[in-house]
Amino acid sequence: MRVKFKEYFSIVWQKGKNSSSELFWFTGGQVVILILGFFTVKIISRIGTEDYGIYSLIITISYLLTAVYYGPIQQGFTRFFSVYAEKNQAPLFTAMMIRFIIFSTLGLLIIILPAAYGIQSFFNKEYLYLIVLIGVFIAFSKSSEFFNASFNILRKRKINSILQSLEKLAVIVVLLFLWINKNLVLSNILIGLCFAALSFSVVKYFYFKKNTSENRTYTKEIKKEIFFNMAAYSTPFLVWGLSGWLQLNSEKWIIAKILTTSDVGIYSVMISLVSILIGIPNTLLNEFSLPIIFQQFNDINDHQKTENGLNYIFILSWLVAALTVVSTIITFFFGKYLILLISYPEYTIYYHLLPLLTFGTGLFLTAQTMINLGLALNVPKVYLIPKVFVGIVSVVLNFIFINYFGVAGAAYAVFSIGIIFFVYITWINKKLVKDLIK
Repeated sequence: MRVKFKEYFSIVWQKGKNSSSELFWFTGGQVVILILGFFTVKIISRIGTEDYGIYSLIITISYLLTAVYYGPIQQGFTRFFSVYAEKNQAPLFTAMMIRFIIFSTLGLLIIILPAAYGIQSFFNKEYLYLIVLIGVFIAFSKSSEFFNASFNILRKRKINSILQSLEKLAVIVVLLFLWINKNLVLSNILIGLCFAALSFSVVKYFYFKKNTSENRTYTKEIKKEIFFNMAAYSTPFLVWGLSGWLQLNSEKWIIAKILTTSDVGIYSVMISLVSILIGIPNTLLNEFSLPIIFQQFNDINDHQKTENGLNYIFILSWLVAALTVVSTIITFFFGKYLILLISYPEYTIYYHLLPLLTFGTGLFLTAQTMINLGLALNVPKVYLIPKVFVGIVSVVLNFIFINYFGVAGAAYAVFSIGIIFFVYITWINKKLVKDLIK
């Protein structure tokens, strides 16, 4: 199979721009977001390793909700939007996105108060207040993030880049205000993050409505067809979303249990750096390319488009792999200085583990990008076993390695899981390609 790099980037350029400056806005916006991400970690890590560890554990709860709820449904919207857009049913899809995020946010807000009262006997009032703030922050932040993905599905990259950049900038302004006034504590940080997420959720809602077609009346049969197609496609993501969360976040809770929350904070700064170097660029590459890739598989009998789609997935996987190698080399030579760039000296204790964390995470994300093949072919279930397997093995390895090697054990586990997952997915994809070209 010939890999058409020139054609791929030509398609990315043409599809990615709505005007002559669309791709510029997308690329420039994401660079700004990455830079602002550095400043955000720098300011928040000022609260100290222990409180930053608690903050990191809070964030993992938000990630869990994405893994088992928002993520699977978002995958369904991404996969089927182009399919139904070609049938002139895009207005129905956009209306479904809006209803989903509104009802989900309201549902979470309603649940927060009963949940807080339910655990009142286990925590004092200070912790209860913090738990309520955590719930509100998660509800609003998930709403804002879902609109980011929705704008990408509609290929409204200019608006998306501007709004995301302004939101990140607003967060930094709030954090700087707290820092200058010596009120930079965890509860105040959460209040500031809630305010920014709520404000931009509202702004994104109105912009999303403005940039979508008016909804028309559709038959119950069409709505039922979309619902069942989405449900069948998205359900496996719920299971492997949980497994993915275990692989990417369980070690923080294990470190907190076996070691200390201060160790969690130090480890989390390194993971934040890995995310900035690999995780965020990987997400942006996938979000930008997936609508283009999935469009190639709308008609599986169109062999030319299918071959193009396979080539694009192959190229995208190689881009993530190359990003992994470059980032690993950078962290090997400059890891300590990069940690100092986004935090403070007390977070550099384990800087020598950074290349191992970077390479292991990069291998995992490369394999995750390769999974787009099964998603494009509408067979996500073929990855269910490896996802569940990796999730379980991650917990086991983290318990064993962290217990014996401390924080270094988490890096050993990340590296081991990255290799296992990459080999497993490569084997599955070879079988899928072989069956496809028969």
